[in-house]
Amino acid sequence: MSAIAVDVTQLDVAGLGVPPAQPIVALPPTAAQANVVRLSPATGEPKRIVLVGLVSVLCGLSSTAAAGALCWAWWQAIHMDAFPTAVRIIELFDPRPGSWQSILAVTLMAALGAAMVAAPWITAFVAWNGERWARIAGLIAVGISAGAWLMNVYAWAAVPTVVIAAALLWLPPVSEYFRQWAVFLAPKGPVAPDVARVAYGREDRYK
Repeated sequence: MSAIAVDVTQLDVAGLGVPPAQPIVALPPTAAQANVVRLSPATGEPKRIVLVGLVSVLCGLSSTAAAGALCWAWWQAIHMDAFPTAVRIIELFDPRPGSWQSILAVTLMAALGAAMVAAPWITAFVAWNGERWARIAGLIAVGISAGAWLMNVYAWAAVPTVVIAAALLWLPPVSEYFRQWAVFLAPKGPVAPDVARVAYGREDRYK
């Protein structure tokens, strides 16, 4: 009886079809992908992305503009002829120079200006370090920037940049950036003890 050569690559194995010539490449399980963190070889931390860098730059510009507006407002406020119109807060109080109302108005002006400078910087700092609550900080910074209405016309330059920065923090690439930082910073729990064998009763030394 003569032998018959069979090409196994053309066989329909168990009705599953012809096996492909090249192996099928599959993605790892979803759970494995969820814990993947791309670390920077320079810092050993998750890689910073361009969007987060742009957020930092925009927040820096906003803080710089607010600082400039505050310095100009303060310069105007220390001159008696320009004091009544230095900022809108003083115009609303319309105080007599040297009165307690004037001191209150200037204090509020300084506090508002300092908040407009600090809020964007805090947002940039926590976003750069992967803290997800940077989004909330961004929204707070936007709300504080609305205080430009109570300052002077130069303070409005601080508003557009912080609004754009806060919006960028909600984009999907930034969400992935925050996820990687959350995985990177997640505390490693202690190794569970082996409970395969549990001894009951008095210890050997007491027997």
